[in-house]
Amino acid sequence: MTVCYLFKLNPLLDEEYIPPKPEVKDFKEDGSVFTTRCKLFYKADNEWKERGLGNLFIKPTTNDKFQLLIRADTNLGNILLNILVTKDVPIKQQKNNLTLVCIPSPPLPSQAKSSLTNEEDNGQPKPVPMLIRVKTEEGATELLSQMDLHRGVSTNS
Repeated sequence: MTVCYLFKLNPLLDEEYIPPKPEVKDFKEDGSVFTTRCKLFYKADNEWKERGLGNLFIKPTTNDKFQLLIRADTNLGNILLNILVTKDVPIKQQKNNLTLVCIPSPPLPSQAKSSLTNEEDNGQPKPVPMLIRVKTEEGATELLSQMDLHRGVSTNS
């Protein structure tokens, strides 16, 4: 006795499978005057540790200050760094990197917290060297000139 099964193939399965494309959500910050992609690092235990990849925004405030905001390149857009920068904050360019020293907000990961706080300071965080890396040296020069412009620093010196 011969058994014959009849079934119809699903036409969707016959076509070549195309995987879904990852969604990249562009975050737009209200009031930002300059935006660029960057990678953020912080210095702990005498070495640079990666904080994340994301978009940097410059948002001017009053009296020659600006808000420096870096959002992660994820669907949630978590904040990697959110600080107020004045003309008193030294910013140095080295090729395609900018370095500055600040008290990071939000705080750095817990494994680095122990080495970045001091018991004499009642557990208060201390300033940490931060490194912002952009794709090219020209991009770093443009970022530094925008930062200097919005914090009231003369670039003629």
